[in-house]
Amino acid sequence: MSFKFSFVHQAQSILRQYLPPKYQGKLLHRATLGPGEHHTFQVTFWASRPGQYGLGAWQIENDVGEISSTAESWRTRSRYLQGPSSEGCVLVRAAG
Repeated sequence: MSFKFSFVHQAQSILRQYLPPKYQGKLLHRATLGPGEHHTFQVTFWASRPGQYGLGAWQIENDVGEISSTAESWRTRSRYLQGPSSEGCVLVRAAG
């Protein structure tokens, strides 16, 4: 794999391969929030050996809307998709 960033200046690149984490428990989480509320999802991953694990595979989908007063069903006004991020990683070291 090669990268070229400039025809005038030198550039250095680092290509990192992170270990894929194995998640434990639910892989799909849902929450309904009112205006101004927030929620934190907690997930657990299993580190099978020492190394750097990439955590950037998660993405969040937000539906902004309201419950229709006539049909008691959700009415989406806007939808946003964020992620995945390539930034997150965790380093696991061997004990001892």
